[in-house]
This record gives sequence, C-alpha cells and structure tokens, in this order.
Amino acid sequence: LHLEQVQGKKEVRSILDELQISERDLIEALTFLGHFDVGISLEMEGYTPVIVKESERPIEFKLSFCEWMALQAHFPIFDKYRDKEFCKTITEKLSVVEHENPGSSFFEAMESWNMLKSATSSCPNEQGKIVEEIEKAFHAKLLLEFKLSSGNYVELYPHRMVYFEGQLNLIGEETGDRCLVYFPIKDIETLESKLNVDYIPNFSRLEIHDFISAIRTVSGNEERLVLKISDPDDLNLERAHHFITNPYVTSNSQGEVIWAANVEACDNLFEWLYSIENFIEILDPSSLKQDFEEFKAMKEVKKFKKAG
Repeated sequence: LHLEQVQGKKEVRSILDELQISERDLIEALTFLGHFDVGISLEMEGYTPVIVKESERPIEFKLSFCEWMALQAHFPIFDKYRDKEFCKTITEKLSVVEHENPGSSFFEAMESWNMLKSATSSCPNEQGKIVEEIEKAFHAKLLLEFKLSSGNYVELYPHRMVYFEGQLNLIGEETGDRCLVYFPIKDIETLESKLNVDYIPNFSRLEIHDFISAIRTVSGNEERLVLKISDPDDLNLERAHHFITNPYVTSNSQGEVIWAANVEACDNLFEWLYSIENFIEILDPSSLKQDFEEFKAMKEVKKFKKAG
C-alpha cells in the first residue's frame, strides 16, 4: 500500500499496520509529501486520527518517439534498484505505458536488428550487403530494381527473405504483372531502391506464407524437428530468414521443455543448431540428427585445418 493509493479516508492505525511503519515514519512521509501539494493530510475524527486523500493533481508530460526510445534504453538499469520501493512504483507505471505502445518497443527493434546482423554475418561479403539493403527496403516499404546474374532486370516489391531449396531466396511481387516470384539472393548482382514510387502491395502476409508453404511442399524438403530444451528462458528460438511453421511447445514428466516445428534442413539451420547446442538435444528426426553430427564433424575438420 502507498499513501497516494488511499481513497477518501483511512484510519492511521490501519495504515501503520499495513505498511509496518511507526507513527514517526508516517509523520515524516506526510511532511515530505506536503511540499508537493498532493492532497494528503492528517485529520482527527473525534479521537481517531485519519489520513484524508483529496482529489489528485497528476503530473503529465509528453515524450517524442525518440525520447521514449531513449527512456526504454534505460530500463535495464532499473534492475540494479529493483528491490527499492521507488523503483517498483515507476517500473509498474512504465510497464503499463510500454504495453499500451507495442509498436514502439526499443528492445524488440534491437532484437530484430541483432538477428539481421547475425544472419548477414554468415553470408559472403557482397551477399551480406545485399541482404542488409533488402532488409532496409522491407522496413521502408520501398520498391527495388535488381540486375540478376542472367542479365535480366527485375523491379520488385520485396516481401520476405527465406531459406528453402538449400539457399536464401527473396520473395516479392513483380510490379509489372503483380504476381509473386522468387529467386536466390546469390543471383543478384546489383540492386537500386526506388524512393519516389508509391506502390500498393497486392499480397497479404497470409498469402506470402501460403506461397512459401506451397514451394516447400513441392520440394519435399520439409521435416518435423523436435528439440528437448534444457534452459528455455535463455534461448531464442526465432531465427532470421527461416520459415518455421506449426511450432508446438510442451513439457515431459521430468519438466523438460519439448519444442517442435516444421523446418527445412540446410547449412544455415545447422549453424543455428550449432550455436545453441549447449541448450538443446535433437530428439527427431534421426536423419536430421545424423546430418547435424556430420555437419559438426566438418566444422571441426575446418577448425583443425585453419589452426594448422
């Protein structure tokens, strides 16, 4: 209970018992609050002292988007003072504000940015730059013009990059016939952003999802990956550019977390599994588990050759 939460009148004895404080502590608190005109006072009703709460005068201020993002960046510092009452008060309020503004999350944006950096770091230098430029176009909703290794030029509204058929592909809609197409990122020689073109996309996220599902069904490369996870709180199971469908989470009788999803096996998926190997165990399928063991063996050989 906080003094500011008192509604109307409340007996002093009741407040002292609930807050586990002395009369002296209460008087000091009331004296301090008196400087701020918060409408809390000590009165007598006959022989009974009571705290009276009058109408509140809230303090309001506005933050710009950048100022709000800067404030969010300080949230981790609050952990240092999380046991302090003043910290609990402000973190509860800021949590409400953050929940009311889900589209302005500094931490989600940073997580997405770090995932992008992680994904591009595994690409060849030129390919990594192209991936980064395409990601920027996604967020800015820009048209892109590509020159492909075949010599053809394609003007495209980009929708998504995803691994299938063993390589990273770009999915988008051609601006001419407004149909969905895809091609490997490695086939892109150059790209140019179209800043002054206002294009309204023809396909929804669900339609893009169905398009990728259809491609993967035809390829026949989809497998149901099942993992046992030892420490789910410290593990991020999202992976940039991977088309993971039908995820399912449960736990066994020992309380261990079991995670399953449809994936396509490729080197990039194995790189991800390798990066979280200390937290997981592949339960199924056995063929993918065997391929992963061979992938790890090849990495060890490469490390040995590099060290030599």
